[in-house]
Amino acid sequence: MECGCAIENLLKKNFSLLSFQEKLELVQVGRPTPKLPNMTCVSKCRGRSFSRHFQSSNYDEKSWLCGCSLINKLFCWPCLLFTTSKERGVWTSGYSDLNHLATAMNKHQLTQAHINSVVSLKTFGNTRIEFSLDEQQKIATTRHNQQVSENRKILERLIDCVCFLGTQELAFRGNDESQSSNNKGNYKELLNLLAKYDNKLERHLTTATTFTGTSSSIQNELINAVASVISDCIEEEINKSSFISVMLDETTDIGKKSQLSLVFRYVDGNGLPRERFYKFWDLSADRSAAAISNKIINIIKMKNWGDKLVAQTYDGAAVMASDLNGTQAKVRENFPQAAFIHCNAHVLNLVLSQSVNFISEVKIFFTTLSGMSSFFSHSSKRTHLLDDIVRRRLPTAAPTRWNYTSRMVNTVWAHYNDLINLFEEMIEDPDNWASDAVEARGFRHFLGEFNTKAEIRLKRGETAEEHKIRYRGIYCKVIDTIYNQMK
Repeated sequence: MECGCAIENLLKKNFSLLSFQEKLELVQVGRPTPKLPNMTCVSKCRGRSFSRHFQSSNYDEKSWLCGCSLINKLFCWPCLLFTTSKERGVWTSGYSDLNHLATAMNKHQLTQAHINSVVSLKTFGNTRIEFSLDEQQKIATTRHNQQVSENRKILERLIDCVCFLGTQELAFRGNDESQSSNNKGNYKELLNLLAKYDNKLERHLTTATTFTGTSSSIQNELINAVASVISDCIEEEINKSSFISVMLDETTDIGKKSQLSLVFRYVDGNGLPRERFYKFWDLSADRSAAAISNKIINIIKMKNWGDKLVAQTYDGAAVMASDLNGTQAKVRENFPQAAFIHCNAHVLNLVLSQSVNFISEVKIFFTTLSGMSSFFSHSSKRTHLLDDIVRRRLPTAAPTRWNYTSRMVNTVWAHYNDLINLFEEMIEDPDNWASDAVEARGFRHFLGEFNTKAEIRLKRGETAEEHKIRYRGIYCKVIDTIYNQMK
């Protein structure tokens, strides 16, 4: 067949740039095989000249050979169509050396580029590349969705671990979370425990390379995500409520940071009062009334709860309760309906504390009890002895919770004899308790004062034992009576 400038057009516009329909038509027409009568080559041998002419029989011998009568050169039809720019050579730009034609054709058809082009020509049109890509995309999408589903199931387990540790108020991380550590922290150890009974989680922890969910940054992100969801639920309940109040209290954590906790109190849709912790603020840099009030005011304004805020309650510290420049005064400047109510727990503590401070004997009594509690809590050795003999630890008095003090007094009263035996054992064993014997003697003398005063203050008709029991419990009874009346 005649060329019809097909090869010349391919040299101007690469086959890969044609549309699929144009490619298909070109492949179906097939290779051009013109006779090329003007293609000759002159050679000399032993002083004589020879002329070589192109023979059309070469097309039959090589099914890939084609020619162009306009350019008067030979080409490789598969390579002309399918070779890349890096693989192109003399058979895609035009071959005209008839003296070495046979050798050049045999050498070319053995090249890898030629073989790949022949395969591409044979398979072209059997399967549309668009269809193949579409099928591969469907397979890739299915695998991706399956992986996403598996990851979500793993993420559910990670979130459950975060919620469990948060509910139980347990620390997440340990001091050494390396692979060789015996205690990698509660979070990792809990995941390892669950993995023993969960094949999916075990496979994830052992095979995951990019996301295992155990790094400290991932733990923090999960904690923040859970906190965000909880905050959203609280905000949704508050949005449905008609009135809200805020409660604030500041304390110093173990890291010596001053933390301000914010609690909202409101009535939910079922008419039940709710108290929800909302968030912490770090006030280490600035603990002034302006800084505290700004945080509350910004939250209320940002959430558009200003019309709902009807009450605020804090302790009696000047920075919180002052009518002039305290937090409550600054909040009322922005929300006049937010009445200030002194914290009841602090009020109770102030009443009882101020009352007992005017009675020297009672003041010494409670100070000694607090010292007794600290005496045991500051030493693991003393605590161990307390557990062995008394089998009950002494509560620590809280500065703002009088019921903690009452609990401490009741504990000492209930285990009076055991505590005396404990202190006597420490006094009689100076080899093991040399540094503690002096304090133990003081606490033993303090508890023994009950017996001395019982003998001095015996009432007519009352035995020493009856008076000792009455005197021993007098503080507890008075405290419990006042506390129950003020609850």
